[in-house]
Amino acid sequence: MRVLKASMKIAFLAFGCVSAMTMSLERVAAAEAQAQADVSGDVPTIQYPVAVGAERQLFVDDVVIELMQGLRRTFHAVTKETGNPLMVPERPWETQAGCILPMTVLRDPGTGNLRLWYGAWGKQVNKPIYMCVADSKDGLRWERPNLGLFEFNGSKDNNILREGRMFRVLFDPRDDDPERRYKAIIRDAGFLAGYSADGLRWKTTVPVLQKAFDASSVHWDPVGEKWIASCKIWRDEKRMRGYAESRDFIQWTDIASMLAADEKDKPTDQLYSMHIARYESIYVGLLKVFDTAADRCDIQVAYSRNARHWQRPERTPFLPNGQTKGDWDYGNLDPAGDPIVVGDELWFYYSGRSTLHYESPNDGAMGLAKLRRDGFASVGGLGQTGTLTTKPLMLKGQSLFVNADIRDGTLRVEVLPVDGQAPGDFASFGEKNCLPLSADAVRQEVRWNGLANLKTLNDKPVRLQFHLTNARLFSFWTEETSGKQ
Repeated sequence: MRVLKASMKIAFLAFGCVSAMTMSLERVAAAEAQAQADVSGDVPTIQYPVAVGAERQLFVDDVVIELMQGLRRTFHAVTKETGNPLMVPERPWETQAGCILPMTVLRDPGTGNLRLWYGAWGKQVNKPIYMCVADSKDGLRWERPNLGLFEFNGSKDNNILREGRMFRVLFDPRDDDPERRYKAIIRDAGFLAGYSADGLRWKTTVPVLQKAFDASSVHWDPVGEKWIASCKIWRDEKRMRGYAESRDFIQWTDIASMLAADEKDKPTDQLYSMHIARYESIYVGLLKVFDTAADRCDIQVAYSRNARHWQRPERTPFLPNGQTKGDWDYGNLDPAGDPIVVGDELWFYYSGRSTLHYESPNDGAMGLAKLRRDGFASVGGLGQTGTLTTKPLMLKGQSLFVNADIRDGTLRVEVLPVDGQAPGDFASFGEKNCLPLSADAVRQEVRWNGLANLKTLNDKPVRLQFHLTNARLFSFWTEETSGKQ
């Protein structure tokens, strides 16, 4: 192993969790630290016409956009919950550490309630790290159940699962073995595959992802039907993201280079971690960006169509730090799992620390940020009148829906033939025959006078042309049944 020139304080994380120590930062040998392959240039090939069914089509890139006239694309950031922080250290096993680090929030498949897995940890030497859970019915008020699993100060009346470094929890209903329905990569002298029947009692097995560093995470890819890992690796003494995949959660490919800071980033920026989630028709990467000069970490967002080749159209924070020194989330932010659909919103739980990345004593709590459903990007807006014409599509459902804010304007949709098709087949789906939409809602059905549905077009490649005036369009999709009540 070779040692970096500068000695620095370092906390080796287990998906964000710190094990306190002061030491020279060491890397593995060059063959391990420098990934042997590179998937960053693995640009996906999009097959046209794009099938449009219940999976919503978003506008974060140009995959479905042929032409925009008079309209602009806008990327949107989240809004922090006014009641933040939602959870702070309160119990003795939390206050002795000084920091709550939320790792994962999942919806219980039976009750529909939310469960949080979090770590109670700090940078104090010789202080143990505890993995805990909390439950919530509304996602805002959280209760710590008495699990009776782990003894702390002579009592099992607590919500502690185990002592040890943290892990991200995944629910896997696809596994036929009920003892493996919950999975995790657990950091314990490296990474181990972990399994649980209930998410509370865990068994660890073989070492995995042995060339990955601390801030790494594992995710399910429902399109490729495989596990993918977003790994922390190093290049030129800077943190970046690596990629690996597995079919069985045990055997993983070698880690390949995936994403690094580039000329559009600040020279002092490094890519510390990235949680990957499949959302509708895209992959979203919640990217923790570490400004090494300011010693602060915010959360930006990246987008992909295959979870390997990533685009970062905006380099501004998607979830920003607190503005003032002393704010509970001023210094160091981490995402806590995938966004959760709650009504018309996406909820993003995250950890925040008032202290800087390398600053002690460490403290931390859990907060919540919200975004309109599908609200990563929109086209149009106040003062804009124009059209968006799509690339060739194949509509699968009988009804077309949009997510749009049209309170101050109108939106109409026209169905156009692809070259070579008879225009007469589309005459009834013209702009003038479309009933104008003029509401702000995440699910609005598009209707044309005298037409029940789009079934007559289901076997024909088409283009959609959206006509917007003072309106924002976030997404579109089709469904098999009409939304008409």
